[in-house]
Amino acid sequence: MTTVFFIRHGQTLWNKEFKYQGHSNTELSAEGLEQAERVARRLKREPFSAIYCSDLSRAIVTAEKVAQYHSLPVMPMNEFREVCFGDWEGLKYDQIYAGWSAEIETFFRSPSKVEIPGGESFGDVKQRTDRALELLRKRHDGECIAVVTHGGAIRTILCSALGIHLDSLWCFRQDNTAVNIVEYEERHNIIRLVNDVNHIYDWESLDPVRLPAYNINKRF
Repeated sequence: MTTVFFIRHGQTLWNKEFKYQGHSNTELSAEGLEQAERVARRLKREPFSAIYCSDLSRAIVTAEKVAQYHSLPVMPMNEFREVCFGDWEGLKYDQIYAGWSAEIETFFRSPSKVEIPGGESFGDVKQRTDRALELLRKRHDGECIAVVTHGGAIRTILCSALGIHLDSLWCFRQDNTAVNIVEYEERHNIIRLVNDVNHIYDWESLDPVRLPAYNINKRF
């Protein structure tokens, strides 16, 4: 069995502006850096034998925060990148809808069928993340590892782990620095945790630490 902690990166400047990021190399906001530090403290006692991440800076910086408590190197893999949004990158939902209304409707209603102009399909993301996880499961059999990646990628990974259709990927919420845990076994996979962001909250005041409001049009 291999246990994998899938962690979404901290909030970025484009997250704050509700822009679609994809492969764009955006930076963490001040709030995102704080979120990354909080999730790192939360995970500091986990028995990670390795820490992997997407090769985009928002994931690398988040992973480095986690790694500082484990004395482990961060190992970027481009297979764990977010879905490429092509012509949509840097645009807000209203801008995308104005130019590609049919495509963005398909994106949310039937994500397995969407053809993002100049970008990837979620089938493409599934192929590359499945390939990477097959490698890591063999390399870290019997171990626990962390993978810092992106909201769309994690949703695709969860669909794959459960053996469900990619059209179900929007059933999984993924907030910034969400923690998800999957146990990969020979016969079946076990989902231990999905979208846990308890570390974001100051439980003495019960106030969220700049946790962004959730909206169907603000996922990326």
